[in-house]
Amino acid sequence: MKVRHRIPFRVIAAFAIAALEVAGVLGIMVLLCRHVPYFYLAALLTEIGFVVRIIASDDNPDYKVPRLLIVLVVPIAGFMLYFMFYSRTLKKKYIRRLQALREDTFTRDDGAAMAQLRQEQPLVYGQARMLCGMAETHLYTGTCQTCYPLGDRSCPVPPAPSA
Repeated sequence: MKVRHRIPFRVIAAFAIAALEVAGVLGIMVLLCRHVPYFYLAALLTEIGFVVRIIASDDNPDYKVPRLLIVLVVPIAGFMLYFMFYSRTLKKKYIRRLQALREDTFTRDDGAAMAQLRQEQPLVYGQARMLCGMAETHLYTGTCQTCYPLGDRSCPVPPAPSA
């Protein structure tokens, strides 16, 4: 039986709405540049300002290059597209909701396990404290692990089949 994967309608609708929004912004900008005096000059100065702002920002350089390309390749509507897609921050409503969820979650006191680890292995204690803080997780005891050698050393290469 063949399994067919379908793209959900809501995904298709979201892409269609985003494409219509981008096309609408581009169309409005082109019409304004053609029919409103000095609008092109104002848009060009604004675009130069955005290029300087993007270059001077402390954002990740991986994000700067695509943003610069959008602003520079689409001369008039580039800064409008920048406005539409730049925001990577959460709204205050969602931040409050995340904080409430974090407060409602189960809290566990790792003090005893951390103190024991600090006495037994001080170097590992610093790493464990850093990892637990960064990942917002807990320290677990009573677990075991097995470290295996590299796969190419542990499994012998089977002989090549003879023809």
